[in-house]
Parts: sequence; structure tokens; C-alpha cells
Amino acid sequence: MMIDKDLAARLKSYRNFKHLTQKDVAAYLKVPHSAISDIENEKTSLTERNARSICREFNVDYFWLTEGTGE
Repeated sequence: MMIDKDLAARLKSYRNFKHLTQKDVAAYLKVPHSAISDIENEKTSLTERNARSICREFNVDYFWLTEGTGE
């Protein structure tokens, strides 16, 4: 799977907007802190499961997070 640099930037900007640390997001998603760090630092792709979990847990629009469309 190709790493989406824009998605990584959207995740990081949303997290910063909500004043959440990578550890906060990781705890909500029940994943290691390194998973969020690796996504934001473009070392790995966001999985479909984690994308849906982020959208559910933080009330984020799925298409905004994954494609940059919508709100």
C-alpha cells in the first residue's frame, strides 16, 4: 500500500487541533504509540481498521481523513 503524505498531515493537524498527543490517540485506538508516530512520519500507511476507528472515536469524517474531501 502506498503511503499517503496528505493523510499523514491531516491526521497530525487534526490531532494538534484537538490538543491530543500521539499517545492519546494510540490509547483510544488501543494500538502502540509507535503506530501513530509511524503514520504521521510517513513510515507506514493508515490501515482501514484504524481509519474507521479514528473516525468513530473522534467524530472525524472518513472521506476528509482518507481523501481530503468533505469536512
